[in-house]
Amino acid sequence: IIVTASNTVSAASSSPTACINSAITSITHTTTGATGIGTATGLPTGVSASWSSNTITISGSPSSAGTFNYSIPLTGGCSSVNASGTITVDATAVGGTISGPSHACLGDSSGLLTLTGNLGTVVRWEYAVSPYTTWNSISNTATTYTSGALTESTAFRAVVQNGLCSEAYSSPITLTINVTTWASGAWSNGAPTSTTSAVITSSYLS
Repeated sequence: IIVTASNTVSAASSSPTACINSAITSITHTTTGATGIGTATGLPTGVSASWSSNTITISGSPSSAGTFNYSIPLTGGCSSVNASGTITVDATAVGGTISGPSHACLGDSSGLLTLTGNLGTVVRWEYAVSPYTTWNSISNTATTYTSGALTESTAFRAVVQNGLCSEAYSSPITLTINVTTWASGAWSNGAPTSTTSAVITSSYLS
């Protein structure tokens, strides 16, 4: 009489979360009684399963985002047994677009900026002033931002992150401050208008 052992398989060693197109932490299942595995189902594209020395190993770099519940049938031995588990893949973050006014006055703090079209959550806002090469952090995780008192033209952007994926930046918006200064009997940048801040540094007669 030949007695064939029943198949058994352990739970997944982990249920990893990864960013799309990045390697997942390898998942293993320990088997007994099996001589191999059949065709896996439910794995994200770019991820595959192999069997050796009574161990199933799942590895690769997923090229699609979502939550994937996989199933891998054991072959050989007795009974129908499947290894199963879950892999979560985060999509690449999208920075989105900021809308709001394009002009502001000196000291203005009412310029409401709104972020739309982003994928992921806002982790902070940033600002820069001319020549706009250095960005400084603003502690704000909302999709809207009201600027602080402006002293010069300032660019703003939002920083977005989705799960484990890298940060993405929104398209920046610049609040331009047009300034003309009255000194020595003349305006430095022409007479002020409704979109120009006027600074008077010497006696002025209208």
